[in-house]
Amino acid sequence: MATTRRPSDPRRWRMRLGVRGRVTLLFGLLALALSLLLAVLSWSLVTHFLVAQRESSAAAETAVDAGLLQREIDARPVDVSGALDTVGSGASAAVLRYDDAWYATSLDPTPSDLPAALVERVEAGTASTQRIEIDGRPLLAVGMPLQPSGNAYFAVYDLTELNRTFRVLSASLAGAALLTVVCGLVLGRSASRRALRPLTELNDVASAVASGRLTARMDTGGDPDLAPLARSFNATVESLQRRVRADARFAGDVSHELRTPLTTMLNSVQVLQNRRARLPEEVREPLDLLAEDLERFRRMVVDLLEISRAEDESSATSEAVAIGELVERAADEAAKRPVTMVEPEAADVIM
Repeated sequence: MATTRRPSDPRRWRMRLGVRGRVTLLFGLLALALSLLLAVLSWSLVTHFLVAQRESSAAAETAVDAGLLQREIDARPVDVSGALDTVGSGASAAVLRYDDAWYATSLDPTPSDLPAALVERVEAGTASTQRIEIDGRPLLAVGMPLQPSGNAYFAVYDLTELNRTFRVLSASLAGAALLTVVCGLVLGRSASRRALRPLTELNDVASAVASGRLTARMDTGGDPDLAPLARSFNATVESLQRRVRADARFAGDVSHELRTPLTTMLNSVQVLQNRRARLPEEVREPLDLLAEDLERFRRMVVDLLEISRAEDESSATSEAVAIGELVERAADEAAKRPVTMVEPEAADVIM
């Protein structure tokens, strides 16, 4: 049975990273993009400059050697090979085409290794340069025309050292880019921590409010961008505090108002209970149900009074509570019958 993969939800990644992680990642990506841009620009400018400088110096040196060779050949036209040996000291190889014959100072490279297009341009009277590669070795071939027309002098220069310089440059740029990314991540982490400090404060204050400390407030000064948020949050907490106090007062007032009629009803029921033997049989069961409901009502009123006193900060007090007894009473009350047994180890747990 074929199955299809559900596309990943970007929101899940945002939730995993969090705001701080996303800010840090953004700084890292920006640092990476900036470092790559600077590395590419630096590589292009530096390599172009070094290659142009190398070609320019090689062309100038070849032009000087071609002038010397021209004078030597004009002075000794019969000893062309000997004249070639006197020039090309700065090149790895020197090649001469004179009167349709080839002369070379080295077997590597040979005249056949020279590009045909380069040879044609130089024989046509145009000085030219061209980078070539022989057996994996980078070379620069420079050609200069000689007199009479159709003769040419070629000098071949080794570019291995220049390529080594390029490798060192590329490694340096890669290291600089990596260092820039690391610095960007560190800076992003620091910046996110500083930028999200108000959110941390908001989280702390919100947690304090959620735990019941309604007097907690945010600092509204210092940052004009965050002051409206702090004022709105503080106003919300103050409104909540007023509402809680109003509810507590209402619960207290209602409880106090109910105590008098409740006491009257309890006393009346108690009087009837004391005369239970005189009552008809069909009245006793409703009387028991009424007494049970009134007792439950009494406990509810007492609980409301306790809640109103607990919510009143001016008179709020705390007392130790036996957890086992509390759970037992609550569970038995909910089930309307004894259903809870407290282990002896838990009976003495007080909070």
